[in-house]
Amino acid sequence: MSIVAKRVLLVLAMASMMIQAVNAGPVSRELEDRGDDVGVPKQRPKQQDFFLQQSERLNKPQIAADQPVSASGEDPDLPLVQIPTQPAERADRPGDANADPAPQPNLKKVETPKEEIENPEPVMTDAEPVPDPAALACLQALSKIANARIVSSPDSNDAACSIPQPVELIATRSEFPIQFTRGLTLDCPFALTLAKFAEGTVQALARYHRGTPIVKILSGEGFVCRRRNNARTGKLSEHAFGNATDWVGFRFGDGSRLSIKDTSGMKPKDAAFLQNVRTASCGSFTTVLGPGANAAHATHFHFDLGRSKGKKNPYKICE
Repeated sequence: MSIVAKRVLLVLAMASMMIQAVNAGPVSRELEDRGDDVGVPKQRPKQQDFFLQQSERLNKPQIAADQPVSASGEDPDLPLVQIPTQPAERADRPGDANADPAPQPNLKKVETPKEEIENPEPVMTDAEPVPDPAALACLQALSKIANARIVSSPDSNDAACSIPQPVELIATRSEFPIQFTRGLTLDCPFALTLAKFAEGTVQALARYHRGTPIVKILSGEGFVCRRRNNARTGKLSEHAFGNATDWVGFRFGDGSRLSIKDTSGMKPKDAAFLQNVRTASCGSFTTVLGPGANAAHATHFHFDLGRSKGKKNPYKICE
């Protein structure tokens, strides 16, 4: 081969090497330096170039605030990216001795009157009516001698049947407590009178005549919306106002029971006990009815305070 031909081949070889270097680009050279035997990679998508350019731009010195620039910093056809304004740094950072102290709000101390702290006024709402002083006094007195709880007035088809201060009388409070039939719903003043009579009088008579205390008084319900003697017409019974009760018998501590009925043919101690209970009850109630008064009361004692309402000197019925 001639010298000219050899030079031509050498020039062509060098030109080929230069063309390959240009086509491979920096990424190919980087792979060659790392020794990765992977050939020439595909060209990166434009999105990757965009994020790479953004990363490189952030490493450059800060551009003036609010100055629009292109995503690449060079290509005007790419969408503009607005650089947000950096908030101004406070001059009074902690530890700066020359900084002015932050202004403090001018708070005025309000003094609460001493009497309002010691004697706060109760808060009342529309749903909490002011309690009747008489009702409160009755409940306080009742709670001292008996277990009772406040209940709502029983439902009734007749609006005239209602209890002013409904309570359920449960038992007396004493050394020898007396239980009442469950569900004995009464007006508070009547319940107070009944509890005093049961504990102060009837219990003492039971221990005296029978030698054993009463543990339970058996009775019907206190509240019953009906007319007197269960008649279809006439005045409402005191039961319709929770102002009466009917006793039908007693249960004693020794396990014995005694029903209320005519005392003829009874043991002397049982007859004496029932007779004395009936006589003593006239001092506590204004109406007392029992066996012998009429057929409707042949098997129970009826007690009520109906005739004492609104009267200074009410007359009594004690039969």
